[in-house]
Order: sequence, then C-alpha cells, then structure tokens
Amino acid sequence: FSILWSFRVKASIFEIVCDIIDVNNDGYRDCIGSGRQGTLVAFDPRLGKPFWDNSTIKARHSLWNFYNPVILPVDVDQDHINDFLISHGGNPTIPSEIHERDAGCLLIISSRTGNQIGEPFWMPDKKETYMSPVLYGN
Repeated sequence: FSILWSFRVKASIFEIVCDIIDVNNDGYRDCIGSGRQGTLVAFDPRLGKPFWDNSTIKARHSLWNFYNPVILPVDVDQDHINDFLISHGGNPTIPSEIHERDAGCLLIISSRTGNQIGEPFWMPDKKETYMSPVLYGN
C-alpha cells in the first residue's frame, strides 16, 4: 500500500466523520476529525487538504479532548452550511485517582469556518464528559 496524503494535527485523532457534511459546499462530503488535546480539523478526504483546525476555537482548556461531532439540523451562523455540536472535556493531565475534575462542555462550531459560535454550555451536573452528544429526531 502507499500513503495517499497526510497532514499534521495537534495530537491523535480518534473520531472521524466523513459522511454527513460538505464543509466547502463543492458537492462532495468532507471529514471532521476530533481527538486528544483539543484536536479538531475539517478536511477534504479526496485531497487530504485541511479546511480549518482547532486553532480557531477559543476552548477553555486546550488539553481537553474533542469527541464525535453531531451535525445540527440548522445553520446557526447563516453561512448556508449546517453547523455542529461537539463535546469538549476530559483532562488527561489529571491522574485517574483524582476525583475532583472540571466540568466538560458542549460547543457549537461553524462547519464552514471552524469558529466557535456563542458560549460553551457547561455540563449541568458540573462533571467532566467523555461522551459525544446525541441528536434525537423524528
């Protein structure tokens, strides 16, 4: 086998979604990769070209993980591309035996630009999170 393309990211990606969003509106589906230490990137899977990465997000904790994004049924920032909801939490710098941990949050992210829309929504139970959001629909 041979490598088709590659690009650098901040840390390990452990979630990739490639079947639900066309980030640049070119008629082809693109990918959103998320993972450790605030790694989040949107890219063209045919060319391996990143559109944006986590450097545009003003996350409170840059070491926290991002989990699987959920595409929203609305275009919050009105740029003609539906945006997504993503969970941000889990501090890998705290040993597992320490039970006092920061609350995780949900963020709305512009699919087109990668910019955070609005303020974080902190977990109501004030606990950290390791779970991707779930969207229930009819």
